Amino acid sequence: MAFEFACKYVHLLPDEKTISEVLAAVWSHDVIEDCRQNYTDVKNVLGENVAELVYALTNEKGKNRKERANDKYYEGIRKTPFGDYVKICDRLENAYYSKLHNESLLSVYRKEHDHFKKQLWKVSNQEMFEELEMVLQVR
Repeated sequence: MAFEFACKYVHLLPDEKTISEVLAAVWSHDVIEDCRQNYTDVKNVLGENVAELVYALTNEKGKNRKERANDKYYEGIRKTPFGDYVKICDRLENAYYSKLHNESLLSVYRKEHDHFKKQLWKVSNQEMFEELEMVLQVR
């Protein structure tokens, strides 16, 4: 689903090279975190720019959500070109899925939303945030 959101908002990306790399990163954004792959594995298959995006979206170590998605995590996303775009696609997917299948997790995303928005909002991704807030029913 994250890939579907990336395609839906592809008009926000500046050029074909960026589109290709960002779509590849959205498709593979969890492979380091969830699939026992590492930065070098991603780089060897998808290139350095995609590996940088995937690495930026890999959570920190931590005992809970707050520790895993700490300020350092969000700083890495912001510093990586289009990291915010990839992360918002991921959050849109998670919010939609949770709305359909896991109301308690949806509640977590609602509680986190102000912090998430504070970390990643900018004018260029306002359209994505509008959809996210519609799904989360916040504002």
